[in-house]
This record gives sequence, C-alpha cells and structure tokens, in this order.
Amino acid sequence: MKILLVGNIIGASRSQLLIQKLIIFQTDKNYTISICGTDFYAKAESYNKKVLTKIHKFFFLIELFIKIGFSDVIYIMAMNHHFIKPVLLCNRFWKKKILTDLYISAYDTGLDRGFFKNDTPKSRKLKERYISYDKLILEKSNIIIHLTKGELDYIAELVNADLDYSKVRIVPLGIDERIGAQPTQSTTFRMGWWGTWIPLHGIENILKAVKYLSDTQVNVKLDLYGAEGDDKDFYINYIKELGISDYATAHTDKSFANGKLETELLYRCDLALGNFGNSKKAEHVITNKIIDAMSMKLPVLTMKNKVLHEFIDEKNDLFVCSNNPVDIAKIILEIINNPQESKRRANNGYNCYKTHFTPQLYTDKVISIIESIIK
Repeated sequence: MKILLVGNIIGASRSQLLIQKLIIFQTDKNYTISICGTDFYAKAESYNKKVLTKIHKFFFLIELFIKIGFSDVIYIMAMNHHFIKPVLLCNRFWKKKILTDLYISAYDTGLDRGFFKNDTPKSRKLKERYISYDKLILEKSNIIIHLTKGELDYIAELVNADLDYSKVRIVPLGIDERIGAQPTQSTTFRMGWWGTWIPLHGIENILKAVKYLSDTQVNVKLDLYGAEGDDKDFYINYIKELGISDYATAHTDKSFANGKLETELLYRCDLALGNFGNSKKAEHVITNKIIDAMSMKLPVLTMKNKVLHEFIDEKNDLFVCSNNPVDIAKIILEIINNPQESKRRANNGYNCYKTHFTPQLYTDKVISIIESIIK
C-alpha cells in the first residue's frame, strides 16, 4: 500500500503520530509512504533561497504530479488546507482517492482571529480564499476526517458547502499520555492555563474571573503558559491593568516541548482551565489543553459548548460553565470547596481520555480508514 502524505508538518502532533505509526507499519504491513510538501523548497538557504522561492511551487507541482501517479491514496495532512487546490489540479489525470484531515476550518479560524475585520480588497480576497479552501475540502475530498460532527456541521453551514455525510469519518484528538499529577500541599489554590494567545481561548474572561476572586479575597493563583510573541504583551499589561499581578502570571519559557510545563502542572496545579472565548468557533471545539489535562488526571474547567458531549460527560468527566467571568469565578469557588468531587471528575476524565483520545486509538482509526478506501 503506497500512501502519499501531502502538506507540511504543522502545529500539534496529529500528523506526527500518523507518520510514526505508518513508518512502523512499513515492514509489518508492507506500507510505503512518501511526503510531498513545499517546505523542502521554500526553506532553502542563502543564494538558493532567492532562486527557489520563486520556483518552489513549480518544483512542488512536478513532484506532486509524479508521486500521485505512484500512489494508492492521497492523504492531505491536518492544517494544510491550501494544498487542496494543487492536489485537485494534479489529480485530474490520475483520479486517485483523496482523504483530507480537515482538523480546523481555515475560514472560521480567520474569523476568530479577526483576519477579515478590515473591509479592504486584500481582506476580502483572503476571506474568499479561506472559504474556498474549506468548501473544496468538504465537497471534493473522497473522505473527510474531522474531530466532531457538531463542528463539521457548523463549518459546512458557515461556508455553504454541499456536504455528503457518507464521506465523513469522525476521529477525535489523539494526545500523548503524560505523568499523572501529584500536586503538593498548598494554602493557595493553583490554576493553570496553557496554549497560544489567540481569541479562541478567552484569556480576558479568565483574567476577569481571577479579578473577581481577588476582590473577594480568595487565595488563588493563575499561571498562564504561552509562547513568545507580541500577543503575550497584551495579557501581561492586562494583568497589570486589572491589578491582579499577585494573583496571575504570564510565562513564555515553559512548554511541553522543553519539558518545563509538564513539571509545573505535575506538582503545582490544582485545576486546569480550558477555553472561554466569545466567538462561534469557541462554541464548536474541543481544545487540546482539555485532553492534555485529562491525560494527567488534572481536574478541568472549561466553557460549556455544543460539541463536548460527543465524547465527554460534562457532569462527570470535567467541570463546565459559561464564559461569563462571574460564572467562571463562582464555579472555581465551588471546586475549591469540594476537593473530593474535583478528584472524582479528574479520575473520570482520565478514563474518558483512555476511552477516546489516546494516540493508539487515533492512528488505528485513521489507518483503518485509509485501508478501507484502498480496498
């Protein structure tokens, strides 16, 4: 079985997990894989970079056309929406089956991050392009893989796509299991949030909730763990503006990649916080951080939305509330005052993780889908 993986390896571990499993299967199941992406050309160094930047798309199209001819199936990897157009172009001759891991909506992500706020020709062109990526994937792929049915329904309606549900395969997140949390004793209730500084996560709402708790003299501490970048300065200043510097701290030097974040969460976190954004996107996603926390047996508080129920019991596996800062603060108080319930839901959350969100479950499902299409 010859599988062509199209795209660059971007973002979370979804593509990496699949590639690792396929490599393992190369001997056992006689699989052969090849990856075709633009990074190989676009990231050339020195003098070659100036030349290849102009012609890397041409090189890529030639490579893609040839490799499709030798492949049994084309698999467009997660977060590579823009590759749908060259794949459709090169596949006109070969007519091979196309599987796409949609993972997120390009257009909905752009809406969430404010890419189309300015009514300018450039903004309108970008909007049209992102809508076309989503629509082509939903209408032209032979199989669409996505995280939840609820979000896929929302995306299809958002971009006005004619979606054939017989082509849909729901495969939730696959997240590496981490060491179980062993929080040290503390008189301060410690909360942790991690991720990127994007509107989806509703960090302002979390910080306003901390402000409410500080005003009522509840002994809490929030640690925000994000990446370096201009956006982090907004939240550092916002913490100062709210007057909660003693209650909240923004970090940019601790991540799962460098091992420092896992240590922090392991010993110094009593509650993990999910997403509390104000956008439509926030109402239709299960974020990685929720599953990260479940895999560590950490209790989780996140915003109630329209898709959690597809895999998670909202009354037993975690805590949910609205994204209103006062509601967030009130449920945090309830969690502080009921440690046994917090522990119970953390244990149930871990069982939920083992049932739905392990890397093994994810890769087994995807490979089964690939095999079924080829057969």
